[in-house]
Amino acid sequence: PIVELTLDPISESSVVGGTFVSGTTRKSFVALTGEERIEAARKSLEAGLKEAGETNYEAASIHFSTGRQQLGDNGWSIDEETMLKLCSEDALASYLNGDLEDMKILIDDVLGRDLTVEQKFRCYEVKMLSGRAAG
Repeated sequence: PIVELTLDPISESSVVGGTFVSGTTRKSFVALTGEERIEAARKSLEAGLKEAGETNYEAASIHFSTGRQQLGDNGWSIDEETMLKLCSEDALASYLNGDLEDMKILIDDVLGRDLTVEQKFRCYEVKMLSGRAAG
């Protein structure tokens, strides 16, 4: 049976070498069930959006990256909507944080997928912003 997790939003100190730490509970991302992965990734997404809303883009990027790690290598097939938001918002946070290499990797990942233009919109927006800033 799937055990319901009551996870606090991920902070940078909550992730130790691929292990999720919540209070006194430690659980490897690898050992999480599909539902636990989705819940943890969504909490990381929420935490990242909160940090981005407070213009703390470096912390936001850490949360978004953690969420992608929580979904794992098959994240797109586990929860496409959450993975899309994690990648798109991390691309923006990376751009605003000056990490253009990560931004490009994230944008290329999203734009290379079989998604609608509406789903890709955020990445197109970030790509245009970075292109305009580059001159």
